[in-house]
Amino acid sequence: MIYAKILADLLLLIPIAYFGYLFAKGRKRDAMVLLSAYLLLSGVVLLTKFVLKIPRPAGAETSFDPYSFPSFHTAYAFLLFFFLPNIWTFLYAALVGYLRVAAGVHTWVDVIGAFFFAWFSWILYKAGKRRVGFEWDRQAFHMGAGALIGLLLYLNWKLGIFFLGSALILGAVLYYFRNSPVIRPFLEFFDRDGTGKGAFYFIAGVLAATAIYPQWGWIAAWYLAYVDSTATMVGKWFQAKGKSIYGSLGGFLAGILVAIATETPLWLPIVVSLTELFPYIDDNISIPLVVAIAGRLIP
Repeated sequence: MIYAKILADLLLLIPIAYFGYLFAKGRKRDAMVLLSAYLLLSGVVLLTKFVLKIPRPAGAETSFDPYSFPSFHTAYAFLLFFFLPNIWTFLYAALVGYLRVAAGVHTWVDVIGAFFFAWFSWILYKAGKRRVGFEWDRQAFHMGAGALIGLLLYLNWKLGIFFLGSALILGAVLYYFRNSPVIRPFLEFFDRDGTGKGAFYFIAGVLAATAIYPQWGWIAAWYLAYVDSTATMVGKWFQAKGKSIYGSLGGFLAGILVAIATETPLWLPIVVSLTELFPYIDDNISIPLVVAIAGRLIP
């Protein structure tokens, strides 16, 4: 059982290695598409797991998250198959699914569900990319990275604070190398002004929220990641300029799902949606602060 779990974890390095291969071969745009699709998948799968809250099989031992459906590992592996469809990537993904079942941390229903979640995320990514363009990748990055940061804070907020603080320092250093051939492709693909300011504000906002209320740091990260990114994605899908009723409604519905996932009051998505509309403070700062303060005020 333990060996199956370790091997499945090691096999997750294959998509990372493939990303590195594409980048090194000069196929940087393909590499960024792969990264963007993976981040969108991360956001979709993690929110689904915490909304449904289906427990893992009896006796399962895992440090990833407490919920079973769908299998994140398997969805992660199957996305590589949809990006690079051939018999070898399919067998790779099927092996990861088998190993997660053999390790006792998932059922076959979780594995089959993961296949469809990977397929849905890939279709959603391609459709959004065609219709929206650059902003779709930016928001996929925003959602997926925020979801993963939130998961880290959920599992261990102290480690999360260390990670966020280190990321701020690293970001300040990388800013001076932003025109290097390694950093520039990321900024051109995911950042509006090419400075990385948005990511810096995101990390600073979540870090401040976690300092205010450590147990709600992950909740602040998820409200920011899902409400803000969904509002922009939906607004751009309907080709709205700036803030729009379509985007606000999409962000509010995403907030409802986050409230269910995090077991927070259903009035909080309303507060977060109104905060997202406030024009004078960057959303990456205002939303996590408002969520953390709300958490402190809730009896």
